[in-house]
Amino acid sequence: MCDKCNDPVLRLTRDFAASQDRLWSAWTDPAALTDWFTPEGATATLLRHELRPGGMLLSRLDMPGADPSYSRFVYREVAPNRRLSWLHGFGDAEGNPKRHPMAADFPLLLVSTLVFAPKDGGTAMTLTWQPHQASADEVHFFAQNLDGMRAGWAGPLDQLARYLAG
Repeated sequence: MCDKCNDPVLRLTRDFAASQDRLWSAWTDPAALTDWFTPEGATATLLRHELRPGGMLLSRLDMPGADPSYSRFVYREVAPNRRLSWLHGFGDAEGNPKRHPMAADFPLLLVSTLVFAPKDGGTAMTLTWQPHQASADEVHFFAQNLDGMRAGWAGPLDQLARYLAG
């Protein structure tokens, strides 16, 4: 499901030694999300969590020495243990969309999709990220920064693996 099939796509696949149910819970249970889906040294607080199509997740991230930042997901598809999709972006404290604080050409919204599949007694998870209704400059910025985004997702996915192993 793509908005513009010629837009660049970030695609990451990671195998986890956990059931689809456990991996799904790690992505959808508020307490689990605040345990692993945050940079080291930071504190995440879920201000809103409505796990349904059209529902919103709004989180506040507090890091030492920095102003708080906010992330927002607006769920598009919720298929337990199989698929989760949302519009992903930065926001303000009320959940309104906001530009990336350090990169004005970063797409305002990204379609984020997780697909879970059984694999060797665990679960393979594929994450895709794609610009949504983006300008040509935003698409270009996204395409030029795919390697950095891959590296940026490595930390949270490593933290997820440690969370699932604990």
